[in-house]
Amino acid sequence: MENESHKGTSISALVSKGEQIYKELIVDTGREKELVGQYVAIEVDSRGIFLGSTKEEAFNTARDKFPAKLFYVRRVGSPDAVSSRSSSPQRAIA
Repeated sequence: MENESHKGTSISALVSKGEQIYKELIVDTGREKELVGQYVAIEVDSRGIFLGSTKEEAFNTARDKFPAKLFYVRRVGSPDAVSSRSSSPQRAIA
């Protein structure tokens, strides 16, 4: 059953907000170079960022903090993005 907090959330809006937050908190602060190759999961409402050496690690850390939320997940330094909900990642098309 779909969680109420997910209703009305479009993948394109999640990707857009996630990319904006990524740019502001990772790229514009100069952290991208030091974090290249890691994965970041972003909870767009809180602007929380969670890092991991794998996408699963970043996602699981984010899910521990926000179990009912959607996340924007991407590899730092790579345009390859994944939108994730609960424990089943889905490929996001921007």
